Amino acid sequence: SEDRELCTCSGLTQIHGADARDYPTFLGLVSDNGSVSPGLDFQRMLRINQTLYISARDYIYSFDLGRSPQDVLTPRSKVQWRTKASDMQNCAMRGKHRDECHNFIRVLVPRDDRTLLACGTNAFNPICRNYKMESLLQEGEEVNGQARCPFDTRQTNIALFADGNLYSATMADFLASDAVIYRSLGPDPVLRTVKYDSKWLKEPHFVHVIEYGHFVYFFFREIAIEYTFLGKVSAG
Repeated sequence: SEDRELCTCSGLTQIHGADARDYPTFLGLVSDNGSVSPGLDFQRMLRINQTLYISARDYIYSFDLGRSPQDVLTPRSKVQWRTKASDMQNCAMRGKHRDECHNFIRVLVPRDDRTLLACGTNAFNPICRNYKMESLLQEGEEVNGQARCPFDTRQTNIALFADGNLYSATMADFLASDAVIYRSLGPDPVLRTVKYDSKWLKEPHFVHVIEYGHFVYFFFREIAIEYTFLGKVSAG
């Protein structure tokens, strides 16, 4: 039996197949002929009051958690955000497999009390959009997602709005050689960590970001070379 991850008040809980039958599930969109689309490629989950937002491959979904539980969860609204054909072609020309060239939506954060910022990998050409929380209708134009969203869905990333600025951390280039902590999209000047400087970031694995007082704290693991004869060790 398969394991499933379910949303609870305290976060994510993993339960086993037999127990999962007691909970409503969502496996993806159902087509007109009744078949379910293969895999969600789940990327992010965000709960705001009684609304649950899920970002996946090529889609963002919203669910009303105030409704009575059913066997199958049905999205209240959804938006399809697929990679453009030109970006898909460029991705393939760079030697990437077609399955890697979808738009994996890796950033999903509230910008204010009515707007979400979403950013997707977009076939290794990341872009960002604003969506209305209530309807998932797009607001404004797309903006470049570089340094805000990873190029590859396997790369870690974190993001948070604080005082109107987006604070993000990810890889800022196609080759994943430029790890960055970045401030943008707000009233303050754009600011980033030093480029290609291992004294700032050494192969980081970004974990979490929080706002506390006048500071924004980033949590990550990285490779630390303490002494030459010890080699690489993990540091947090």
